[in-house]
Amino acid sequence: MREFRVCVGSATGLRSTVWRLWTTRAEFYIQSRMFGSSTKVSIHSGGQAQWSMQSDWYRENMPNGANQARHIQKWPWQEPTGTTATQVFFLSIAHDELRVITVSEKLSNVTFLRDPGPGHCVVLDCYVSPAPASQAPTSDREFLCALERDASSSIVVFARDKKPLDADRLALQHAMLDGMVAAEGWRIESGYRSTAFVVDRDSGVRGMIELVPAGADI
Repeated sequence: MREFRVCVGSATGLRSTVWRLWTTRAEFYIQSRMFGSSTKVSIHSGGQAQWSMQSDWYRENMPNGANQARHIQKWPWQEPTGTTATQVFFLSIAHDELRVITVSEKLSNVTFLRDPGPGHCVVLDCYVSPAPASQAPTSDREFLCALERDASSSIVVFARDKKPLDADRLALQHAMLDGMVAAEGWRIESGYRSTAFVVDRDSGVRGMIELVPAGADI
């Protein structure tokens, strides 16, 4: 398997946006449907990772921009050594950020994870494993999926369900988003979604927190 789509919540009730995880050869990509074709996270096999505006979107919407400016964040990562996997990214989706989505979407190929409930979040931890996908720890209670990467490695994702929410961190991200919206004069409309790009305090692993901007529920 080289592609997996996942969503927190239920198709007919509160839910997150749909996140797509996929590999092309040894490259690993992460994208939410809310990004459309504008941005994606790329974990490149050469040890470089980035969150970037996609080249086609960038050329169309910012025709005079330098190509390097399309990279929002760039950071290095280490390939696994020995038998130890390397965590390369995470997604955090809190109960408070789930909404009823009325836009028609194809959901038949989406795996739904249960709503973690008030005060909790679901965290998807993504690893580069030094073992093929056929050897993934499928018996682990938190195992979500394994994606083929190359003959000797794979991407393994775990869903940490019912993880206690860091409410202070979430509130800080909302405050920063509100400040950016006000400073730029953006107009938030119903159904809008956003993400905060964050770095884990303990591990240094990069990740994203899904957010609903203030005013998006109106």
